[in-house]
Amino acid sequence: MGGAASRSGALFDALGGLSAGTFDAAQLGFDAAGLAGRSAREIIDRVARFISPSDGTQDAESSQRAVNAALSDLLDANPDADLAALTEQQIDWVLERHIVYEIVQRIELDVGKSILDKAPSPASAIARMKEIREYVEETVAAAFRAQRRTGRPLDGATASKVTGNVIQETFKVFEEYVE
Repeated sequence: MGGAASRSGALFDALGGLSAGTFDAAQLGFDAAGLAGRSAREIIDRVARFISPSDGTQDAESSQRAVNAALSDLLDANPDADLAALTEQQIDWVLERHIVYEIVQRIELDVGKSILDKAPSPASAIARMKEIREYVEETVAAAFRAQRRTGRPLDGATASKVTGNVIQETFKVFEEYVE
């Protein structure tokens, strides 16, 4: 899950850089001037591939889905959001969603089968997966609230650290589901 933590930092840096005009958008596969003519879906796909280049692994695929889902959620909630000029609050929101998706998908990939196999019933297995997702959502939100209370602005390194801490805590809490 160390990759998820570093990808969270990279996502924060990329979105912040795009918004501030300091990120070399050519790295995404098009120049900054070309952003205006691109569809939201194309921008989201390119950001996802930039953050987690396809390498044939489940980890890369999962991460791309997490970036895609987080940015799509933002557009669902804020249809007028400009992906090339997100506000600080929008970037934080996307980062939170991204971390939730990264962690939940990783849990599903790593221990989902074991959770399903060890649950007393299919309904119990579904309930356990829902409990994990809700826990991850609240833990990520709490970590971001704590970060905001420090008064220090979020940056890529801090985003990575917050992600790593949440991942460790989540896996520790739900170890019993796979034992």
